[in-house]
Amino acid sequence: MFSEFPDRCWHNGKEYGIFQTMRHEFGQSREQKVKIVLPNTVSCDEIGASSLRKFIIKFELMSMLIFDAILAEKRILFLGGRETPAEEIQEYVLACTQMVCPPLNGMLMKVFPYVCLEILEFKDEPGFIAGATNPVFKQHAEWYDVCCEIDIGKLKCPRSSQGFYNYDEEKYAELDRDFLRPIIDRIKNKSINDEEIRRCFESYTSMILDLALHEEGQYIRGDSYGGMTHKNASLQEILQPRIRRFRLTKLFEI
Repeated sequence: MFSEFPDRCWHNGKEYGIFQTMRHEFGQSREQKVKIVLPNTVSCDEIGASSLRKFIIKFELMSMLIFDAILAEKRILFLGGRETPAEEIQEYVLACTQMVCPPLNGMLMKVFPYVCLEILEFKDEPGFIAGATNPVFKQHAEWYDVCCEIDIGKLKCPRSSQGFYNYDEEKYAELDRDFLRPIIDRIKNKSINDEEIRRCFESYTSMILDLALHEEGQYIRGDSYGGMTHKNASLQEILQPRIRRFRLTKLFEI
């Protein structure tokens, strides 16, 4: 289920998290020195070069509905208007995958940054995450479970879709919002960057995955995530519907 990478990294005797970056300078003279930022680890299913900060600014608390849809392996479509550049749509498609970190094996196979009506094979992939500009896609509600309209920052979830459930009625929806509200506040105050946001999602996702594996009799590690641990019976009860859906996905099987 997990992409393989070390849980912690060390550099010059200092411990770094998965998404902490290190800065190095190359060259001898002042003119030759170049500062770059390198991630400590990159897994085979990890996608970079996209901004979670920009993504959350666009969809705000609704970002967690998309997070939930990914874990439930729902079909997610990002739709832009005719004037929306394809490159921008691709950015949102790639950015949403960064909410699920550590990345899961098989995630990359579900990502289709740009699709068109001439090539519809992507619909055969369970839980695809695709981007499009053609408004015809929105009209075919049977093709998706969640439609993210980039131009207006709204989501559409057809009730006719298979396995439909109302995210807002789930108990864990408020837990999600409590998690994201402080991040949104820090984004507005310009006191958090993309790396720090990913670290927050790393902690939140790891807690959920730990609970899912614990139910299977497997145990990852005993530390807590954001002050929450699988030993908390109340938390287990709240997240039970999400965990149950996740355990039915191919992402969990892998």
